[in-house]
Amino acid sequence: MPNIVTRTTRALVLAGSLIGSALWGTGFAAAADDARFLDLQQQLAQMQAQLQQLAQENRSLRAQQQQVEHQLAQLTSLATAAAMPAGASAPAASGSTPSTPTAASYAPM
Repeated sequence: MPNIVTRTTRALVLAGSLIGSALWGTGFAAAADDARFLDLQQQLAQMQAQLQQLAQENRSLRAQQQQVEHQLAQLTSLATAAAMPAGASAPAASGSTPSTPTAASYAPM
């Protein structure tokens, strides 16, 4: 029959082994969670960089669109001025220009 010291030692070794195994298994789970967390952080950083790039491209395209609209307005005013006879003045903007008939003006009575 083993003495009390041997039994206590075996019990402590067994308990230590069980605790060590549990901590070791938990360590793997924590490492897997850490790896997933790091992966998510990397994906978030990539998405933020893409959003910043898209925002810059959007600003650039809006500025380009405004420039094109401004040039179109200038060309339209030049074409209108060139189409008018030499002595005629430009029509007033108060509504004296002939309007296009609407669908309501053609409605049956």
